[in-house]
Amino acid sequence: HEEGEGDKAEDDGKEDGGASGSGRAAMDALLAQLPNCISTDLADSIALGFFFSGGSGKGARKRLTRALYEVPRGAGLGALVPYLARVAAIVAQVFPDVAAGVVASLEEEFAFLLTKKDAASVTLETRVRVVRYLGELCKFRLYPASALMNCLKGLLDEFSGPNVDAAAALVECAGRFLRRSPESRVRAENLMEVMMRLKGVRHLDNRQAALVEGAFYAATAPKGGVNAARRKRRPPLQEYIRHLIFVELSEQSIADVLKRLLRLPWAECERYVLKCILKVVRGRTSNLPLVISLAYGLAQYYEPLGVGLVDGVLENIRAALEAPYLSSYQRRLADVRLLAELYNYMLCNSGPVFEALHLLLAFGHGSMEEQHTDPPNDYFRIRLILALLEGCGQYFGSGPAGARLDRFLTFFQAYCMAKVQPLPMDVHCDIHDVVGALRPKLKWPSSLEDAISRVSELLAAEAAAGGRDAIEAAEDEEEERQRKAGGGR
Repeated sequence: HEEGEGDKAEDDGKEDGGASGSGRAAMDALLAQLPNCISTDLADSIALGFFFSGGSGKGARKRLTRALYEVPRGAGLGALVPYLARVAAIVAQVFPDVAAGVVASLEEEFAFLLTKKDAASVTLETRVRVVRYLGELCKFRLYPASALMNCLKGLLDEFSGPNVDAAAALVECAGRFLRRSPESRVRAENLMEVMMRLKGVRHLDNRQAALVEGAFYAATAPKGGVNAARRKRRPPLQEYIRHLIFVELSEQSIADVLKRLLRLPWAECERYVLKCILKVVRGRTSNLPLVISLAYGLAQYYEPLGVGLVDGVLENIRAALEAPYLSSYQRRLADVRLLAELYNYMLCNSGPVFEALHLLLAFGHGSMEEQHTDPPNDYFRIRLILALLEGCGQYFGSGPAGARLDRFLTFFQAYCMAKVQPLPMDVHCDIHDVVGALRPKLKWPSSLEDAISRVSELLAAEAAAGGRDAIEAAEDEEEERQRKAGGGR
């Protein structure tokens, strides 16, 4: 099965005889990339490069066929084979003889190895390479599934030594594909059952037994993992809503998605649409503006949706504060960013924003569980507050919202000073950046006593003005008047 050096040289001379020097050089450079083909992008590049490097010649196709067959020798077993099969599949769409040549060489080598007995496992690596290569070619429809199952049957007929490793490699590589293909499913399942029965009656060592079990479960596990079978089944209408919001929605399709959602029976779908929009925090935060823009469009026709979104976000923030688990930190951060976007798109006024800000400051303080909900050495609430202010604080420059921000920052300073000092460097820098951008002239208190004194003076001034409730009522009325008059914040 090894070609002689003289034969190879003679073939190369014939192949290169009809090509120009530049064409041979380009082909040599292209084939030299095959041993490093470890990505789909590189495989596609090599295949396309073959078409533009004189690949139409018969000699060039023979060189590529031999290179695809020989490159995996001595290389990592699983690293190159899938990508080389991809190169063969792409080239085979134009030159089918390339893939046919690779398959013929592999079949010949497999037949030779199947008859060879080597108890010392001399050919173990070669057997595994060949069956993996055939499995990858089968998945690209370059090798018949029936022929691949014949290879598996041949290995099971002599299920000992290196044939055990080869059978496990073949099942691990292409077992799932064979089971999911209608034309091969029944026979593939029967062969895998035979393999597992042979594992039970043959005296395999622990390594080979683990290989067989791993390959079998890799081929028979549900798609998506062990929890895929428990995936929740939803009505078609709900699946359609999820598809629109989580899959179809993009900057280019937002208008079309809005039109489709508006055509739905809203009384039946409103609650589930609201639920899906709130779930956006589980994905990438970069999608928040896009989803909130969709919610703004829906709220123009169904006003209760905006109210429900704000209530849902506030409820999620409170629930997270009641159970401050480390695993929920990212979701809590996404919740406050979602609230900021709701304000930016004018789905709420500043009231819910400041309600959330004060909730983050005060929740759990003065109770028995204070050490659990917000210990003095935990700074995550500060990060949440800064994320919310960074998201929408630039609109609190003046008016009632500006006055509310000035009041809140007084309490925020006292809260920060009550934490274990000094603050972590990243928290200190974030405070300086965010608060400095919103209120450049704000003076930071020199001590906790100074911060508490400022809070006391603020509360005394509010009491003299008739109480906080009366001030908030006047601020709400003024803010609503400004929003209606100018359409702004």
